[in-house]
Amino acid sequence: MTLTGSRANCYNPAMPSNGGKPATKSDLSAVRSELKSEIAAVRSDLSATRSELKSEIAAVRSDLSATRSELKSEIAAVRSDLSATQSELKSEIAAVRSDLSATQSELKSEIAAVKADVGTLQSDLTAFRTKVAVEFDKTNTRIDKSTAEFRSELRAFRSELLAAFESSVVKGKRYEEKALTHGAILVDHEDKLKDHGKRLSALKTLGK
Repeated sequence: MTLTGSRANCYNPAMPSNGGKPATKSDLSAVRSELKSEIAAVRSDLSATRSELKSEIAAVRSDLSATRSELKSEIAAVRSDLSATQSELKSEIAAVRSDLSATQSELKSEIAAVKADVGTLQSDLTAFRTKVAVEFDKTNTRIDKSTAEFRSELRAFRSELLAAFESSVVKGKRYEEKALTHGAILVDHEDKLKDHGKRLSALKTLGK
């Protein structure tokens, strides 16, 4: 703290102010008065400083109290928001669980229905396979029967064809033989006609 006024000129006993002469009672009395004044001033300054510090400490305490109150209010608000958020989250979680449970129930019902449909389809498929197998056996039987009948008819047709061919061959031979016979007869008749022609020509010559 810087001293002002008479305190700045405090008396120093090691440095006499009377030109190096020994101090007198008057000088000592003056020094004592100055020191008392200085001490009183220091005490006054100390008292003022204490008052200022007390005021500042009171202000700091007031600010600290206000800050605590604000912090408490903010903490209470945060806790309230947190509680509300927790309540909302709990409600949402409960709703999600409810929806999940409902979805699981629906899926189980759908899976059961699909299994029932699959069972029905398997039964229908088994019945269809059985029917197809029966019809296939019937078709095979009909095909075998038709094949046997066709083969029988084919054999009969072949026999008839061979018989007709043999008959045609025989008839052809007969026709050939007859043709040869007729040819010989025709040749003989032609020869005879030639002879008759020659005779007629000779007769005509003789008649002239």
